[in-house]
Amino acid sequence: MRTTLIPALLLSAAGLVAQEIAKPAPELRWTATFNFGDLPTGNLAELQESVVLLEFISVQQKTTAAEVGKLDSMYAQLGEKGLVVISVTSEAAEDVKKWVEKHGVKRPVACGFNKAYDVFSVPDAFLIDKDGKLLWHGTTSALERPLVDNALVGATPAVVVAGLEEVAALRRSKDFGGTYTKAQKLLGGGQLSELAQVQAKRWCERYEREVATATADAAKADGEGDLFRVWSLLDPIARYYQGVPGAEAAKTRVDALMADKKVVREIDAGRAVAEAKAKEAEQDYDAAFTLYKAAAQKFGNTRAGKAAGVSAKDLETKGLLGYDARCPYCKAAEKACPQHDPKKKKRK
Repeated sequence: MRTTLIPALLLSAAGLVAQEIAKPAPELRWTATFNFGDLPTGNLAELQESVVLLEFISVQQKTTAAEVGKLDSMYAQLGEKGLVVISVTSEAAEDVKKWVEKHGVKRPVACGFNKAYDVFSVPDAFLIDKDGKLLWHGTTSALERPLVDNALVGATPAVVVAGLEEVAALRRSKDFGGTYTKAQKLLGGGQLSELAQVQAKRWCERYEREVATATADAAKADGEGDLFRVWSLLDPIARYYQGVPGAEAAKTRVDALMADKKVVREIDAGRAVAEAKAKEAEQDYDAAFTLYKAAAQKFGNTRAGKAAGVSAKDLETKGLLGYDARCPYCKAAEKACPQHDPKKKKRK
């Protein structure tokens, strides 16, 4: 198999941390996805309980039909048993889209980046078990089928198993309460296949766990006086999980929070800061700085507003203003390079 040194556009070798087998896999957030179908399109963590084969690629590299077909076939054959195959690159989404269409790729492909993955050449792959831990690292040509089969024991399919199409439609619409209720009804009817029963039960268990975890975390945040966090944890439960045990109590708490004008102001401040944090996560530090400053000015007397002022100063202190994610020098330095640093530009 050909090996190509990974271009600067994809990954910087600076600060890479070698991956250890049996350690948790670093998170990956998808900025663009293709062929994901019913798969969650947010991040890698959403696929926990399934086995995930991540293949890091460059769409600039020459690709053969055989290479495309091998992983497409693996996903088609083992998807219902719990395997998800995702080819990952940090290249421009428009270039990835053209590559997918040109080669007729059927498996999921995503744009994402995390320098913690020790990738110096492509293609390179990581197999992640159902508990989210790294199981294997190498080229897909060296991946042995028995290893995959053993990993799939007890894994949950991320694709929809036949018989659960109506339940899946509810999941796609984020009606998790309706999903729970429908799945419970089908389980009680005794007409689902064994594989469908396993998937339905896992979905129900997941929603029960998510409600319980959010409720417990909200109680902790309540004790710390962080009302925005209480709201941010319970509001999705109140909106999307009605029908799951514990969700009704979450809605009662959210209604009480929204009836208090002072709390609503705290929540509005928290939303503004969350928007800034999202920009920071995307490495759009200039936009994040502007949003933090605006939140600090508008909501300065709130908990979140005060935190916004600190975050704005932190971006400035770390030299992140002017950072250009397309610039290899900024990427390598993990801050604005001399060409993009606004302070250094002024001195010139």
